[in-house]
Amino acid sequence: MIGTQTVKLVDDDGLIVLASAAGLIRRHASNTFEYDFPSELLRDAADEVACAWLTEVEGDVSLSIFAGDEVCAAGTVCGTLHIAEGDELLAMPYSAYTFACRTKGGRPPPQEALCVRLVVAPGRYECCVVARPPEDDVNATFRVVLRPTVAETAAPRAIPTVTLP
Repeated sequence: MIGTQTVKLVDDDGLIVLASAAGLIRRHASNTFEYDFPSELLRDAADEVACAWLTEVEGDVSLSIFAGDEVCAAGTVCGTLHIAEGDELLAMPYSAYTFACRTKGGRPPPQEALCVRLVVAPGRYECCVVARPPEDDVNATFRVVLRPTVAETAAPRAIPTVTLP
């Protein structure tokens, strides 16, 4: 990924998930999924397969995603993602994540409004999210910074909330 990519999703849960496409397939090939929220998402976060944040809004959501060495002092760290060689970054609402993991072997739906695929250089990334004032045609706007990291991080114990200004 070069520069910033902006994507729009339809969020029906108030929860956005970023994930490694290869990691989801590896973890959920058997279509087993624990619906006791957020246990499965926290397991994926502990394995650096996914990270997520509560938006507290539903409807159209805009994500401005940047991968690079940028300090994200005003944001909320949502976890660490590992993107492998040939892998893709997925951005989707929680409903698309559960559908992919429970019924499609970790493969999300192809509809662009439900899952967006982005190419990101291989590596470990700290995911930091900053809420922005909503744009005219969306209910929520978030800047997502994927900062390369080699530091070990503790697995999240809860899904953070990123509140709109």
